[in-house]
Amino acid sequence: MKHIHHQHQHSLLVPSKLG
Repeated sequence: MKHIHHQHQHSLLVPSKLG
């Protein structure tokens, strides 16, 4: 369940590198 919280933080880093 703690893994879901980590995915949320990565979501912000993904678009940042794509942008």
